[in-house]
Amino acid sequence: GPDVAPGCRWAALNGAPPAKDPPPPKEDPSKGTTSESKGTFVTSYGTLGAADPFAAGSGTFAGGEVSPFKVGAIAGPSDTAGFVRLDVIGHQKIANMPDGGYYIARFTMPTSSFAAGKVIDLAGAPNGAQLLFAASLSQANPPAVGPVTGGKLTLSKAGTQTGDVVEGSFTF
Repeated sequence: GPDVAPGCRWAALNGAPPAKDPPPPKEDPSKGTTSESKGTFVTSYGTLGAADPFAAGSGTFAGGEVSPFKVGAIAGPSDTAGFVRLDVIGHQKIANMPDGGYYIARFTMPTSSFAAGKVIDLAGAPNGAQLLFAASLSQANPPAVGPVTGGKLTLSKAGTQTGDVVEGSFTF
């Protein structure tokens, strides 16, 4: 073979080494998103459990892999006594799922925090936020896409009487 200086033997046998580091691997969707999710919502208190959340409320929802073509919202008393739950639901086209799928931004907080003008810190107890993914609206206990470790829920309008307008925005 050709005369090669000892330090250059690898390059001679294998071609030049990469000029830069290879790109990082693609994000694993089951590990959540590193992109910010944000959205808006308007619904009425007492709509939690509605058969059609898109008729019960509306809004916007985007970030990371979330880019729905339709957004709904529902709110009402949580299964946990003394807490309120708000879901912002995005219906999205998903490859290999003819009916698409549903990303759900789920917020829980003490009933005493659920009032107009409140800005709720989502960094920890007693407030909570999750990004969930469901294959259908009837799926019970949809799995979390990833943890939500911060962000804010802003309630411009809210009340805990059936029919009270619930309106605001979120980032996480």
